[in-house]
Amino acid sequence: MSRRCWFLFLPPDSSPNPNPIETAFSKLKTHLRRIGARTFTYMFETIAQICDLY
Repeated sequence: MSRRCWFLFLPPDSSPNPNPIETAFSKLKTHLRRIGARTFTYMFETIAQICDLY
């Protein structure tokens, strides 16, 4: 059985300011890297704690 796919490469966002979602995810990823959340369970618990802050 053969499957086919193709990739559509989109140009980078031309806006100099990232949107709020990109900023939020960037901060989340930075926090997860800083605390060393490497397992799914630990990462999920950490995200839940961060969501409780908001």
